[in-house]
Amino acid sequence: MNALSASAGNVLATFSSPREAFTFAKQHPGLWWAPIALLLLASTAFWLYFFATVDGAWLVNSELSQMGDRMPPEITAQVKALMTPRMMLFQALTVLVIALGIKLSAVAAYLQLVAKLSGDTKTRFGQWLSLVAWSCLPLLVGLAGQSLHVL
Repeated sequence: MNALSASAGNVLATFSSPREAFTFAKQHPGLWWAPIALLLLASTAFWLYFFATVDGAWLVNSELSQMGDRMPPEITAQVKALMTPRMMLFQALTVLVIALGIKLSAVAAYLQLVAKLSGDTKTRFGQWLSLVAWSCLPLLVGLAGQSLHVL
């Protein structure tokens, strides 16, 4: 079984039989990228859908109205010129990649630290990262819910 088909099978197992999925994650730490890639692809699709659906001018005005009168009008005009839907999409995707990387790495590092403090010297960081990455797949359900909310 190649890595891609094994990963695809484990995506389904994450939802139907998590114990098997997490055993797979521990045994195949090199496949940590598969669930992350799936999350990034699904999130990118969501943001593309969001910015294609939402009126850009309304979104910019909505964001700027939260500032109230705290910004001078000339700065407001400059910000409006910079806040295009394309720029906001780029920012959303950049933050997504950076935040996901930091969060998953931080949780994996925490798990490794706790494991080492409790005497587990066998489990490597890559195995923890794989476990954390695979355990994040149920976030896809929330992403589907967000997509419905945009409708």
